[in-house]
Amino acid sequence: MLKLFKIKTILLIFLGISVADKVCAQDFRLKTDFSQVEYGNIPQGWRDMFARRPSRNWMVDGEQFLRPVLKGKAALIALEGTVPANVKLSASFKKTEDAGVFFGLAGRVADSLNFYAAKVLSDDRFQIVKVREGEMTVLTEMVFIKRYRYPELWELSLSLEGSIISGVVKDADGHVMAEASAKDEDLSTGSIGLYCTEFAAAKQIIGSGKGKTSATMSRPPKTSKTPKTSKKDSPVKIKAPVAAAYTGDKLIRPASDPESMNTRFLAIETGYDIIVAGAGTGGWAAAVQAARMGHKVLMLEETDWIGGQMAAAAVTSMDEAGPQVRERGIYRQFHESMVLYYYTLDKDPFQAYYHGRSTQNQQEGGYEPAMARAMLYGFIDDARKSENGGKLDVVLRTSVSDVTLNGQQVTGVTISYWEDNGKTSSKQVSCKILVDATEYGDVIPLTGAPYRVGNTTSEQLDIQGAVQDFTYTGVIREYPDGIPDHLRMTVKPPDYEKYSRTYANKTSYGDWGLHRGRRMYRVALAWRGMADTESPMTGRMTGLRHT
Repeated sequence: MLKLFKIKTILLIFLGISVADKVCAQDFRLKTDFSQVEYGNIPQGWRDMFARRPSRNWMVDGEQFLRPVLKGKAALIALEGTVPANVKLSASFKKTEDAGVFFGLAGRVADSLNFYAAKVLSDDRFQIVKVREGEMTVLTEMVFIKRYRYPELWELSLSLEGSIISGVVKDADGHVMAEASAKDEDLSTGSIGLYCTEFAAAKQIIGSGKGKTSATMSRPPKTSKTPKTSKKDSPVKIKAPVAAAYTGDKLIRPASDPESMNTRFLAIETGYDIIVAGAGTGGWAAAVQAARMGHKVLMLEETDWIGGQMAAAAVTSMDEAGPQVRERGIYRQFHESMVLYYYTLDKDPFQAYYHGRSTQNQQEGGYEPAMARAMLYGFIDDARKSENGGKLDVVLRTSVSDVTLNGQQVTGVTISYWEDNGKTSSKQVSCKILVDATEYGDVIPLTGAPYRVGNTTSEQLDIQGAVQDFTYTGVIREYPDGIPDHLRMTVKPPDYEKYSRTYANKTSYGDWGLHRGRRMYRVALAWRGMADTESPMTGRMTGLRHT
């Protein structure tokens, strides 16, 4: 066999064809329709080139578009495997018309810092660029015949033939809006991919090529420059490819009818593995995870809404102290699901602490209470369908009124339900585990276990101990046609004159800070802002005028 291989090799070399050429000289064909990719995932065989943490930076959204969700940054995703150096690509895409938002096709991708790209920028121009060691150079530029209008589906093409890089932009009717070419010999090998900002997305990508292939994200050839040359002309330094970091956690869609997913009080069973008292954020997470693990769970909530702070209390931001807090467990899954829901609508989900100055660096999520609640029910629905066979009943207007003990072990509870007519119904339910996730820790005192209130313990309670003051919040939304009648207040609430003085120093003019001791209304009302599904605005402007 060894001799036969040598003979074949000698013959191929004699004919002017190397073994490598023979192996790699194959047709390249690519057609990826993102409608076939699972919601929230990326296509198989693709790599997020800017991934620096577990969170997903690219996702297939609810309209089957592949999009980046890195706010205010350009993102790159590339095909793994081998791709010809000479290749043609085309993609159907949509984007918002914001200045700075672009959709692009990338070619000869060596890594996240070295590649060529054809870009549709803002609403009126086409560029061919080179990114080398992270620095972008515009090789050529052309304006459109007519402006792009969201959400039209246009087509972008990129062709790489030797040192010639060409591109074409076509509108929704197939008419050429811009066409340009550039010449550059700096990068000769690499993969293909998408290069975009947030609010730009691809419906599908098609590629073809023929000839000698090049390894994905391979090192471009070094130049012959001396060490004293500028950074722009210095040899390319290739960083090691970043391994794909996405996990298998699927993203969840919000429930369309949360009210129908509640369990009737009369349908409560006589016993459960786990009873969770309180359906705030902690209680909800405990109940969902327990059901996913195959347990029989009953979750009780004394109000009409689950979700606690993030939903019922309308505090739209969870005070995360930075995106890194969102990298763990079920909260990361919830956060990414909310982010993809809003990006599907081309709305900015990151605007919780908008001050009116800069929104591009704002990374705190801000979600409408109704949509947060719908998403929590979406997770409940998913947990009920868990392969482990868990059960999760959710009962509202119900609380634990008594605890049954066997020694120091909890064996069950008495639960009370408030009916519409004001009467109360009670029921005994057994359990193996009881979780107190109530707002005030109401269940723990019923067990006889020691507990803490503020800075004191149950042995010597001081109700005035160091606890945070109550904050009552309200959701403020703009109504272009005026406030609906059912939301109008015709009678002043109790102590209106007394408490309205707190807002007497607010003004509708001035800067974003204090103006002679007064603060603008926009500053106060935009604090803990949130995305707005009912607003007609899309793109980056949604971060400048929101609920």
